[in-house]
Amino acid sequence: MKLYQTIAARLEQYAQLMADLKGGRTPALCVGLSAIHKAHFLAAAVCDLEEPVLAVAPDEMAAARLAADVNAMLGEETALFFPYRDFSYRQMEGVSTEYEQARLGVLSRLAAGEAKLVVTSIQAVMTRTIPKQALLDNTFTVRAGDPMPMEELVSRLVRSGYTRRPQVDGVSQFSVRGGILDFYPPQAPAPVRLEFWGDEIDTMSYFELDSQRRTDPLEQISVSPANEVIFPEGELQKRLSALAAQLGRRKSGEAARQVLQKDLDRLESGMPLDSLDKYFPLAYESFDT
Repeated sequence: MKLYQTIAARLEQYAQLMADLKGGRTPALCVGLSAIHKAHFLAAAVCDLEEPVLAVAPDEMAAARLAADVNAMLGEETALFFPYRDFSYRQMEGVSTEYEQARLGVLSRLAAGEAKLVVTSIQAVMTRTIPKQALLDNTFTVRAGDPMPMEELVSRLVRSGYTRRPQVDGVSQFSVRGGILDFYPPQAPAPVRLEFWGDEIDTMSYFELDSQRRTDPLEQISVSPANEVIFPEGELQKRLSALAAQLGRRKSGEAARQVLQKDLDRLESGMPLDSLDKYFPLAYESFDT
């Protein structure tokens, strides 16, 4: 890590760039760098600057490559890649939430002050996401030894967008087997296993997805939401009912009312919506990126 910082410090242009950034003299223009030299300057800047760094690339491919190059130089996951995701506005079976989970993992680490460098694309950085306060409000901490009924924790996971499975095999899933609760938060390096003794969390540990065997023990874990669109319990049904009633009084709104009623019926039957993105404006008052 120090090698790249030392080499960069010998370059007059890099030293001037760091002086401008630290002195608040921005924007600063630096031209003539190839892709690998941009990664070099960025890796050194992360070491020199005492605050988080956001690097915006022109597209997803360039952002992913830049993050990978920086991590290769520093030998650790210093650069977090924040991807763009497609929004889902129609109910479909088997919608992938991989990129949404990756985004939430980065946002959670940012909110916790754990991110040194985030690399993203112009498209991703401009895309609407969960407001910071909503993210913090829906993030909670689980500690070994805490008195917490399993049913209460399961309810919180469901409200935060986690999906119940017979066995956890991916991010944002949870499973229950007797007195054992497994779940996989978006920002965690591995899935987490809780073993209960009555209504108390007896032990906590990471475990491997392939073997399902426990690995490193844990004292506590921060659990972030699994969706960028989060509603308080029962709030979405309440708002959809009100909108459907308003549209029902207008002939021109019948088609939209039928869509709302279909989603409402699905929610009231206990089935999840894969098209929550279309209700972004109902979830939050502010437009956050």
